Amino acid sequence: MSDWIDISLPMGPDSIAWAGISPPRLIRLADIEHGDSVNVGVWTACLHTATHADAPSHVRAEGATIENVPLDAYLGPARLVRLRRAASIDLTGLVAAGLDPDGPWPERLLVSTGHAYDGVHWPTRVPHVAADAAAACVAHGVRLLGVDVPSVDPLDSRALPAHHALFGAGIAILENLRLAELAPGAYWLAAVPLAIVGGDASPVRAVVRRLADGT
Repeated sequence: MSDWIDISLPMGPDSIAWAGISPPRLIRLADIEHGDSVNVGVWTACLHTATHADAPSHVRAEGATIENVPLDAYLGPARLVRLRRAASIDLTGLVAAGLDPDGPWPERLLVSTGHAYDGVHWPTRVPHVAADAAAACVAHGVRLLGVDVPSVDPLDSRALPAHHALFGAGIAILENLRLAELAPGAYWLAAVPLAIVGGDASPVRAVVRRLADGT
C-alpha cells in the first residue's frame, strides 16, 4: 500500500466553490458507451472549487496569476497543527497547538481548525486567519499556509486582510484541505497547482506522506 495520503476534497456535481456559484459540470464530447472509440470530457468549474491554491491575482490586480507562481512552496516538508475548534486561527491558538511564539515556524504550515469544510455544505462562517497569526507567519518564515476551510479570511470579508498580508510576504495559500483524519506532526507535502494561464487559482491534488518529527 502507498504511504501517500490524499488530503484533497473531491470535485463533483455537488461541490460548492462559493455560495451562489454554479457547481462543476462534466460534459461528454465522446462516450464509449454511445459507440465512440474514446471517452472525452469537458470540465467546467470555478477555479476555487474543492482543494485549491489561490494566486496573488485573486486579490491583487497586479498580482501573479497561477501559472507564474513559484512551485517550490508547494513541495516539501510541512507541519500539521490542530486547533481546538477555535473561532479564528490566531496566534494564541497556534502557540497552544505547539508552535514556538518566538519562531522559527515550519516553511509549510497546515492548520486543522476543527471546522473543516466538506465541499458540499456551505458554512455560514469559518475560522479565519487573524492579523496576529498572519503577522507571525510572515515573521517566522512560513512560505505556505494551508487550511481546511474555504478562505483564510471571513466569508463576508471584502478587504481580505489575511490574503493581502500573506501574499504581500510571498506566502502561498492552500484552501479546503482535508486534514481531520491526520495526526498532528511532520509530513512531506505535494500540492502543485496547474499552469492555468491567467488563472486566479487552481485546483490541486494535495497529498502528504508522514515523516519522523524533526525530519
